Amino acid sequence: MRCIIHVALGCLVLLLGACKKEVEKIVIQDKVYSWAPSGGLYGNQQIILNMTKDANSLYLQHPNLMTTVSPTPALTSASGGRYVYGASTGFSSDVNLRLPMSAAFIATPSLDTLVYLIRPREPLSSLSATRIRLRQLDPLALGIVPNSVINQEAFGAIDRHNYLLFSYYSSNRSSLRFVLSQVELQPFGTGAVLQAKSRTVSIPRTILSTNSTVRWIIAVDDYFLVNCEDEGLFKVREDGSFKRVFGPNYTDTCYKWQGTVYLVESSSSILKSTDDGETWQRYTNTPDAFNASTYHVVSDSLVGVKHGLVNLLYTLRWNGTSYRLRELKSDGLGQGRLTGLEQLGDTVYIGTTGGLYKRPLSQFFESRPKL
Repeated sequence: MRCIIHVALGCLVLLLGACKKEVEKIVIQDKVYSWAPSGGLYGNQQIILNMTKDANSLYLQHPNLMTTVSPTPALTSASGGRYVYGASTGFSSDVNLRLPMSAAFIATPSLDTLVYLIRPREPLSSLSATRIRLRQLDPLALGIVPNSVINQEAFGAIDRHNYLLFSYYSSNRSSLRFVLSQVELQPFGTGAVLQAKSRTVSIPRTILSTNSTVRWIIAVDDYFLVNCEDEGLFKVREDGSFKRVFGPNYTDTCYKWQGTVYLVESSSSILKSTDDGETWQRYTNTPDAFNASTYHVVSDSLVGVKHGLVNLLYTLRWNGTSYRLRELKSDGLGQGRLTGLEQLGDTVYIGTTGGLYKRPLSQFFESRPKL
């Protein structure tokens, strides 16, 4: 009997040892996503409404403030992170308003008929800022036309020569009204200040389309394209001259790639121009991925960002009228709405209404696995 008990105890010890070894093999690991949060953003800084860059920094628009992100390795050990932040309280609090932004200046409305021009490198100082007073240009001005973050366009645009064009409401309803400003940085004392030479541009309304408004304004090289819905598509030059280049249209996206300008319509079609917007051709049966997308250049590739319930990134290659889409990895971007994409050095950043995310350029073009 004693032998049987010893044998049973021995088996129990062996069994418990085996269970212990089996438990030790279970390792729970956190899932690794393709995109990772950049870190260091808190509160309203997590809500990114628009973004731009220069050679060294990202500039992010948030409600009530902006953030400068400078991934400087020398500051890593001192600050505990790779980012330096500076904020300005002169920015709009409207979460649906995207501001025109460039490396040279940012335009932000104040009250109803004032527009501040602020240098992104000096957001804490108003000494270099200047103002555009709408009522000095047009006594009948009522306020800017606030294009929305939802359709991904700012209320105005800045071209490559630092000309700003934005539209505004006027009590005179006989025309669509715009402000065109040439913005320059001029020496002043030991520093420099922004100066703006502004004028108004008036596009007469037609009799049949008195309710048309400005759908979007986009800068293309040294001119602007303006979608005025039923009034048509207009090309506005830096000297203030304008020309109607296409009839009524409801396009939502405009971009230029390899000498061709593309307008994406919401009806599975596109308009293409090979002469800088002077003439256009319509092509139909384009994919749904084109709708509600914006386009960016990463390295030497055209990258589309589809905005909606499901975030989608893809490369787009054109060959005449044919095209090829390839989906890229987008896991880890969270549930926020995508509001911007910029490449800075060897890193690609995506701004969302839920934070800033980053991915190494060396991994950015990895294809999304097919389900």
